Amino acid sequence: SSFHSKAIVMKETVQARIDKILEAQKKAMDALPDSHIAVYRANVQILNTIKEDLARVEAMLLQAKPAVGLAFNKVFVKTSWWIILLVVIFLGVLSFGLFIVWHKQAKAALIEKKADKTDEPIGQ
Repeated sequence: SSFHSKAIVMKETVQARIDKILEAQKKAMDALPDSHIAVYRANVQILNTIKEDLARVEAMLLQAKPAVGLAFNKVFVKTSWWIILLVVIFLGVLSFGLFIVWHKQAKAALIEKKADKTDEPIGQ
């Protein structure tokens, strides 16, 4: 697209600025503190320019591909809801199964308790 050539130019510009910062840092390593501070301030300005360029590239990217991001978000949201629904259904089935087991055990315990009462001698 038309943004591709602009992005390539911005990439080369940013790379050139980064190289400029690295070269200035190498030269300033053995310099006096005053010149080292001046190089640092100049590098900060170059770095701010790089950040502005990256913000422009990001804005171009958002303009170039808005539909892909929205479609991805819709698929992700739909998939997330299906996963949530499946987990809720699984927990419901598991709870129902455990309820049935508990109910059978409670019934068996009640029958056993009644049987124990009928087996006791009446006079005791």
